[in-house]
Amino acid sequence: MNETEKYNPDRPPPPPLEAPQFKGLKKAFGDREAQMTAQASAVGLTFAVAIVLGLALGWWLDRKFGTAPWLLLVGLFLGIAAGFKNLFTVSARLDRLAQKAAEEKKHRRATGRPPEETSEQGGALNHGQ
Repeated sequence: MNETEKYNPDRPPPPPLEAPQFKGLKKAFGDREAQMTAQASAVGLTFAVAIVLGLALGWWLDRKFGTAPWLLLVGLFLGIAAGFKNLFTVSARLDRLAQKAAEEKKHRRATGRPPEETSEQGGALNHGQ
């Protein structure tokens, strides 16, 4: 490291690095759409994982207490309930993101520029991007 590359508290930090696979999504769809796509694609996986974890816990408890198949069924239903709860949570989040994207699109059409986001509006801070 030479003398000019040393730490300088007056110089702003470099921008964070992004994974290359997300750059293509952002270029094709934009930040908000890429975020929505990533969240929606995870729903099926989390639904299946919740069910499998419920089944595994019920099976283990059945073996421990000798109550087969009742705790397995309870675990199955709890896993299904947890999967649906996550599905509804992600759906509500995606709906909020879609509404915000529609508002931004409407604002862009009216003014020709994107709205400035602030932390009070519930969005991310705009760092000059």
